[in-house]
Amino acid sequence: LPPDLEVRRRECRQRKELEDKWTNQNPTVQGDDAHLLGMIWYREGKFAEALKALERITDDLTFVLGTSAKTFAAMANWNLGKQDEARRLLKAADERFNTTVIIPGEGMYQPWFASSIVMEMLIKEADQLIDTNAINAPHVAALPKDGW
Repeated sequence: LPPDLEVRRRECRQRKELEDKWTNQNPTVQGDDAHLLGMIWYREGKFAEALKALERITDDLTFVLGTSAKTFAAMANWNLGKQDEARRLLKAADERFNTTVIIPGEGMYQPWFASSIVMEMLIKEADQLIDTNAINAPHVAALPKDGW
């Protein structure tokens, strides 16, 4: 098989294993696994399923998972008609993101720097979906109105 097809097959097997664990209500589906399933299901429009997975980790104390989980959970809630909860989660995600100090020009090749850029984009996506003033941080407010 071509390398890219083999990678895709491996990803499909890993996803099936994760979904099987979830279906069997395996309590070990936490952290990265719950986060990954929540993101996949959100992007597929399965908002209720995404929310169930993401709710397991929205209080995760690690920077990327907790902030990302809250942001995806906010968007899932919004799509399920739970606007107040969506706004609350987005505000919490943004506040959490802002507690991490990023110094321009320092550490730009460190793994956390790429994560911070991805998180900024995700929070901006959520803010545009939810159309709220929850986001007032300079790192987002300074971005161009017409997108990235």
